[in-house]
Amino acid sequence: QVAQTTRPWWCEPGGVSIRYYRGRPLGMLLAAVAAGSPGAEWAEGLLSAKAIGRGNVLRPERTGTLFLRINESAGRLADNRGTLRIRIRRLEPTKTP
Repeated sequence: QVAQTTRPWWCEPGGVSIRYYRGRPLGMLLAAVAAGSPGAEWAEGLLSAKAIGRGNVLRPERTGTLFLRINESAGRLADNRGTLRIRIRRLEPTKTP
């Protein structure tokens, strides 16, 4: 549940397309990789979150900590409910001829 108005707004990882936040569907699953230790470097990684939705391949440009979140304003998270199961797996590097 990503919002509660007159009734709950149920949501999947792809978000709900009746409302958008920062150009993406509300509630969409986002991922970011932050390098190093907490500080300015983390902010850069966290601000460049990629849309994951119901499934996507994330190819980080650097090693670091993987963060997952929903696409919603931090001030509107209080009425959210539910869980999400996520599967993460490492892909073998592609070989170039």
